[in-house]
Amino acid sequence: MVQFDFRPTPRLSVVANYRFNRHWSLGGDFVYASGTPYTKAKSVYVINNNIVSEYGKYNGANLPSTHRMDIALTYRFSPRGHREQSLNLSIYNLYARRNVLFSYLGFQEENFGYKHVYSLCRMLPSIGYTLKF
Repeated sequence: MVQFDFRPTPRLSVVANYRFNRHWSLGGDFVYASGTPYTKAKSVYVINNNIVSEYGKYNGANLPSTHRMDIALTYRFSPRGHREQSLNLSIYNLYARRNVLFSYLGFQEENFGYKHVYSLCRMLPSIGYTLKF
């Protein structure tokens, strides 16, 4: 029997929406996730010009936790005789948090260490248009 040792990342999501009137609404969400587990190298050796890593406990370390807040402002309208439409302005990662996507083992001369790779965009605004059929 093979043991499956994967810990799902604990996650918290809070969502709120408020409709001011029949035209305007505001929505937002906050997402928090604890760090993803990974197996960290304890030491690195060079043997016959080959790099050999010695790893610690399986999934014994965690990446930093991540969080972000998103907001959206929507205007709904229905011109006479036409279908319902809406315009939307939203911002992903409102406070521009640099969340770690993953880490990799980097080497520089005789030293080694983990280097973080961050999310591609810190804040992403967008504009949308919806036409309901």
